[in-house]
Parts: sequence; structure tokens; C-alpha cells
Amino acid sequence: MMLVMLVSVRISLPHLGVDRFGVWMTIASLVGLLNFLDFGIGNALTNRVALYAAPANAKHLRKCVGASLFILGVASVIILFVLYPFAYYLPWQTILKLPTQALYEETQSAMKLFAILFACNIFTSGINKVFFGLQQGYWANIASAVGSVLSLVLIWLAVRSEGGISTLLLASMTGGLIASLGLLVLLVIRNQVEFVAPAESFRLESHYLLRVGGSFFFLQIGGIVVFGADSLIVANALGVAVVAIYSVLQRLFQFVTQPFSVINSGLWPAYANAHAHDDKAFIASTLRRSMMITVGGGLMLSGVLIVLGKPIIAWWTHGEIAVSYALLISFGLWAACDSSANAFSMFLNGVSLMRPQIKGLAALILIGMPLKIYLLNEYGLVAMMLGFTMFFVANILFWIGIVYRETITSFFHEKRSI
Repeated sequence: MMLVMLVSVRISLPHLGVDRFGVWMTIASLVGLLNFLDFGIGNALTNRVALYAAPANAKHLRKCVGASLFILGVASVIILFVLYPFAYYLPWQTILKLPTQALYEETQSAMKLFAILFACNIFTSGINKVFFGLQQGYWANIASAVGSVLSLVLIWLAVRSEGGISTLLLASMTGGLIASLGLLVLLVIRNQVEFVAPAESFRLESHYLLRVGGSFFFLQIGGIVVFGADSLIVANALGVAVVAIYSVLQRLFQFVTQPFSVINSGLWPAYANAHAHDDKAFIASTLRRSMMITVGGGLMLSGVLIVLGKPIIAWWTHGEIAVSYALLISFGLWAACDSSANAFSMFLNGVSLMRPQIKGLAALILIGMPLKIYLLNEYGLVAMMLGFTMFFVANILFWIGIVYRETITSFFHEKRSI
């Protein structure tokens, strides 16, 4: 998947140019930015499936999966009708500081297409969540890899045919959608999904998915506001050309974050299962190993990319984009911290400990976001990355290491009796 990302940037940037490439990357980043629109149902589905994953619950599992996917399908249709008018009427030329009328018209067309593709993505992402709940995340990862390769082929064809932003957007998102639908076929073949009547679907699962999904919904909104809006913030402050620089650096350091995300994502249902069986020894040993590997590995990989980043980016972008070591260091530190925080959040999600995450995100929204915007406008991209990373780490240490320390340690230490 990382190789696919590397090649797709290399073949598309010279074709589009810096400004159009920046627009494409900004639109593509909206997938992460708007993921909260599933109302947290996808993440709640992971916990729900983990509860019914035992063979004795096969019948409940089939109905749970079918009803949940139906509810996500309804949500997808609603999302399409909400997003499409925004795509049509929002002043993208002002929001993204587009330099020409032609680029504005091309951007508006791409945004309308994005609304359709994103609505489909909400449904297909729920299929992937089912496999994580079954502790078979490798199937979702295989589908993601297949989808990435398919998208790369489509991007190559789009570039060869001199396609515009909309064509490349369609190519980049279609592969993942097709691969996830393949997972739905696998569920049908394995008799792990049973679609029931709409009213029955809502009766069976809507209460749980909306109740548990509510907490994840807030976390997703907070995560989107704090982490997903960077491309829009940078575009609004410095223009889409700088978004191209930001996007290339972000994708370079995904060689740090993505491998650990894949490794640690499968631990979420494992923690949930261990918590349900009060297996504190498993939780403690797994969390310890996960954090040691992620922190150490993240720092090591970030260091390698900081040293080699300049020649990699020069080759990657055909010399179109140049970066400083200060930028590389700031993105490297952020990638290592982000990977470590994600590893710990898998434990918190698995044991359904949402309060410290919610309060921590509230602090990031109320303090971290204004800090990020201020630093970007006053001092530039390096200051934004370094300043926000320092606040991010301090915020985690405050909530996890001080306020909720006893609560967290109770999940892997027996209480001592006096």
C-alpha cells in the first residue's frame, strides 16, 4: 500500500502540476475529515461484532451484521443528500484560494463527484469494521492492499488519458470501494450476514449502535477537527501550492504511521475480548509490547526518513517540491507521537474507556486548534507542526498519566485488599 502511494504521487504530480495536485490532495483528505458522518456506527459495529464473534452466537452475529450494514446504508443515502448541495454551493475559490476561474470550475465538479463517492465509502468502511470485530483484520488489510493496487492502475490510466482532477479522484477512490464490496461477498459466502426487514434492522441494532456510537461520534468529530482539517487550514492560510508540500510530507511519513496502524488495529477487538473475560494479564502484557514496539519503531523510522527525506522527495516529485530539514524533523516527531497515541487508543477503545479520550480531544479542540492556526499564520508550517506536537504530548500525559491514572491501571492490575 505504501509503495502504491509512493508511485501514485510520482506519476500524478507532473501531470497535474502543483496547484491542481494540491486541490486533488485537499479533496482526498476530506475522506478522513468527514468520516464522523457515520455517527460513530462503524466503530460501534467493531465492538458489537466482537461480542458475538464466538461460534455459539453465529445466528446473532448474522443478524447483527446485516442490520448494522443496512443502517449504515441508510446513513450513506442521507449523507449524499446532505453533502451534494454543499459541494455545489460552497465558494471553493475563496476557501481554497484558487488562482483561476478554470481551476474553480474543475474543483467544483470534483467536489460533486466526491460527495457521491464518499457516501459509498461510508457503507463499505462498515464492511471492513465487521472483519476487525471478528479479529480477522487481515482480510480488511488484504482488501485495502488490493484496492490500492487497483486504484494505482486506474490512476495510471487516468494520467495516460490526460484526465483531470475528477478523473483522478474517481480512480483513487474506486479501488477501495470495489475491494470492500468483495469482502461483503465473502461474508455472504461464509453465511455471516443476514439481511432482515428494515423495521427489524432498526429494532435489533439501532439502540446499541447509536448509544455506543455516540461516544465514538464525538471522538471522530474531535479527531476530524484537530487532525483532518489541516489541508483546508493550510490552503486557506497559505494557498493550495503549500498544500501540495504538506500532502507530500504527510504521505512520506505515513511510512511511519501506517505500518503501526495496521499492526495495532487488530488489538482493539483483542482488548475487548480480554476485558470481557477479565483477563488483565493479557491486557497488561499486550499493551506493554505494543507501546514498546510502536514508540521505538516510530522514532527509528522517523529518524531514517528525516535523514533521507530530501532526496526521496526530490526523486518522488521530479524536483517539483523541495523541503527543509526543519520541516522533515517536525513531521517526523509528529508521526512518532501520533503512532504511539494510536497504539494506546486501541487499548482505551477495547475496554470502552471513552472519558479520557473525550476530555483530551475537547482540550485539543479548545486550545490545540487555535494554537495550530495561530502558529501557522504567524510563524509558518514548521512552527505549527512542532508547537501542536508538544501540546499534543502534554495533553495526553495530563489526562492519562495524572487525571485517569488509577482508572487506567485498574484494567491490568488487581486491586489490593487491606
